[in-house]
Amino acid sequence: MGKEIVLKVEQVSKKFCRSLQRSMWYGLQDIFKDLIGFRGFSTRIRTQEFWAVDDLSFELGAGECLGLIGHNGAGKSTLLKILNGIVRPDRGTVTVRGRLGALIELGAGFHPQLTGRENISINAAILGMSKKEIAVNFEQIVEFADIGDFLDSPVKFYSSGMFVRLGMAIALHTNPQILLIDEVFAVGDIKFQARCFNRIGELRRNGVAFILVSHNLHHIAGYSDRVLVLDHGRKCTLDTPKPAVETYLGLMKIQSVTDDSLEHERANGTGRIKFTNIRLCDNGGSIIDRVSAMNPLSIRIDYDAGSDFSNLELDIVMYEEGNRVFFQGSNLLYGQPIDVIKGRGTIHINFSQIAKNNGKLHLTLALWSKGRHELFDWRRGIEFDVGGCSLSQGSVWLPCSFEIHACQRIVNVGNS
Repeated sequence: MGKEIVLKVEQVSKKFCRSLQRSMWYGLQDIFKDLIGFRGFSTRIRTQEFWAVDDLSFELGAGECLGLIGHNGAGKSTLLKILNGIVRPDRGTVTVRGRLGALIELGAGFHPQLTGRENISINAAILGMSKKEIAVNFEQIVEFADIGDFLDSPVKFYSSGMFVRLGMAIALHTNPQILLIDEVFAVGDIKFQARCFNRIGELRRNGVAFILVSHNLHHIAGYSDRVLVLDHGRKCTLDTPKPAVETYLGLMKIQSVTDDSLEHERANGTGRIKFTNIRLCDNGGSIIDRVSAMNPLSIRIDYDAGSDFSNLELDIVMYEEGNRVFFQGSNLLYGQPIDVIKGRGTIHINFSQIAKNNGKLHLTLALWSKGRHELFDWRRGIEFDVGGCSLSQGSVWLPCSFEIHACQRIVNVGNS
């Protein structure tokens, strides 16, 4: 791997019992066997027990992001609890080098009667920060959470969004070496999500390693260096994102992924490059809001850059009805680098055809720095119509041709 190993998981297994009564009885047995130094119980399954995590091994390098995906009940949450020290494995070892932080149950340690200010100090201390570190990072935490005048109000009066924002702000400023992230990209409004993307990118540039759990395969593929797929507690595959996601989709027998709400909203990232206007144009450059299937479409993005940037990644996703992904790609997938110079300009994304047949598409655009360490700007929910053939009921309009290849007619001629 060529990187310092900050997390090493070796043959880790954890079992649970489906019956509460049996679980309590087994627990008493296990405590007694622990007292006499006998651990043979951990190597076998008893009645109504099952392996939530089974013989799992992997390593995580500094600055690496490992995606973790699997069906519900595959063992993802159990694994995170083992890594976070909440649950002890029945077999195997976990070696952690450095401080480990977790974005799992945000705000779980908050006291409802205490103010936001008081909870910052207490929760940060629980997460391992010293008094000096808390003092240094306090103003950044407050600014990141954006709770305004409610800082000195009891958190029991906070909205659910404010509660989560404060919890995430604390967790993202604990300066960990390893960060566990479980389905947190969906919290907060879209501007707060952009702020989280950029903070996570900043931590990654500083060598922080991540384990990212999400059902959003777009996020998994975009952020992860490698992806671990779990199936009933066991490692199904550990590979680069594309083949790993394909393996997962094969397991789930699905062909599409979903994203969060697609309201027509805009979220500014760092603002060092801003989208000033987005136009949908036909082949002649005229602005349109409807395109005919199989006709060219040009998406033109006007931008204003604060300085020169190179090797940018422009990510584009088109969604059908039901938030199903119709298309996802980026300039890097097509081997076409994007460099911008300081000032204003326009990026063109040209499609020779849109094979959608009668319906609406929603468009999401995101401009990233190299390695997705910084989100410059983000626009989502742009809607346009695609017209196809009224006689065709399919969702895709495919080019095809019809030909007739007649066989040579054979004429029998009788003897004269």
